Amino acid sequence: EDGKSFTVVPVNVDNGKTVILALYDGEKFVEMQSAVYTGEAVPFTTTKTYTKAKVMVWDDLGSLKPVCDFEKVE
Repeated sequence: EDGKSFTVVPVNVDNGKTVILALYDGEKFVEMQSAVYTGEAVPFTTTKTYTKAKVMVWDDLGSLKPVCDFEKVE
């Protein structure tokens, strides 16, 4: 709501997967945060206000294999 706090609720994702939040100022990538999904909503916070965010969930970061294709949500 304020561009500084984001809550990600993965759907049909197993525990232990890595949730990545990529934050953008307009079209410019600025910051990335990650957390391991434990079955609960995943909160992310930052000090800068962002206009756009992209969420990715990775099955295995070692092989860079995503859980599924991305879906853009605005």
